[in-house]
Amino acid sequence: MRSAGGETIRNGLLTVWAGLTLVGVFGPWLRSGSSTRSSFELLDLAERLGFASSGLFVWVVRPWPFVPVVIVAALIAGWSARPIVAAALSVAMSVYVIAVAAAVLNAPDAGLIAVEWGAGVTMVGGVCLLATSCWIWATPRSS
Repeated sequence: MRSAGGETIRNGLLTVWAGLTLVGVFGPWLRSGSSTRSSFELLDLAERLGFASSGLFVWVVRPWPFVPVVIVAALIAGWSARPIVAAALSVAMSVYVIAVAAAVLNAPDAGLIAVEWGAGVTMVGGVCLLATSCWIWATPRSS
């Protein structure tokens, strides 16, 4: 049985963590000199430089612009009493953003290029979003 109060708390947390993840995704991920790049600019640059022309990198870069859309769709599903849809979308996106943020955070130091706060905020938001999504998924639903 679902309680209305519990569902509101879960959806509220889903909203907070999705918002934090989106702030991180749109925030600065890399700084080179006085220029900063968001995750979208970073992955676009990687694609333009030819790093994303084939292989696994294509599967990482090409779907990245859909991250905000899918996260918002998960929020709409959560607040529209579709918890399984919300959880499934949130789990998929949180695992994806955690993997990409972890790759950037663990990249070798390039001297003139520094990792900015956006990647870390995305990582924290993604981990919290994943935990909340798993909680939503595990919560029993009424028939």
